[in-house]
Amino acid sequence: MFVGRCPLFGYRCRPRFLGAKLVVVFVALAACGHGVVAQAVEQAKPGPEIKELARWVGKWTYSGQSYANPFSPEAKFSGEVTRRWVLGGFFVEARWSDKDETGYFAEGIILTGYDPKVKKLIQYEFDNEGIVSRLPITIDGRSVIAPTTRTDRQGKTYHVRYTSRLSEDGTTDIGKMEYSADGGREWKTWYEPTYKKVSE
Repeated sequence: MFVGRCPLFGYRCRPRFLGAKLVVVFVALAACGHGVVAQAVEQAKPGPEIKELARWVGKWTYSGQSYANPFSPEAKFSGEVTRRWVLGGFFVEARWSDKDETGYFAEGIILTGYDPKVKKLIQYEFDNEGIVSRLPITIDGRSVIAPTTRTDRQGKTYHVRYTSRLSEDGTTDIGKMEYSADGGREWKTWYEPTYKKVSE
C-alpha cells in the first residue's frame, strides 16, 4: 500500500483537484469518530540468518595468485573490498577492486541477503566485464562455501566454487576459487586470495 507517495516516481504526489471530493473524504473520516489516530506500522527486522555475515563486514585488503584458467590472466594480484550493511540490515553490500601484475583491472559490486523462499543466503555479483553471478552461500562457523557457474568469452560454461576459512581472531580470511570443465568431476584452482581486515 502506498500512503502519501507516488509508487512510480518516489516523490510526494501533488493533488490535481480540491473541492467537493476532498470535503466528502474529510466528512466521512469525521463521521467515524471525533479523532482519527494513525497507527504506526512496525518496521520489519532482519532475521538471524543474515547476521552470520557480520564477521566479514568492514574494510579488507587482499592479495593472491591467479593460475592458468579460462577467465583471467595467470598473475599475482592485490586489491581491497569494503562490506557494509544496507537496506535496514537485510543485505550486505560489497564493493571490490583489484589489479594484477599484467595490468588487468577488475572490480565489482555484490549484494548478499537471506531469501526465505529457498531458506538460503543468496549473493548477486556484478562486475566490470558485464558478468552477473548468483551464488547460494553456506556458512559453517568460520567457513564459507559458494558454488555457481561462469561462462568464458567463447561461450563455454564452467562450474565454479569458492571456499574460505576465517581465522579465529576474525582478521584473516584465506580463500580458494576453483573451476571445473566436466560438471564437477575434476576441479582446478583458479585463484587463491588472502584477506586482511583493516577496519570495522
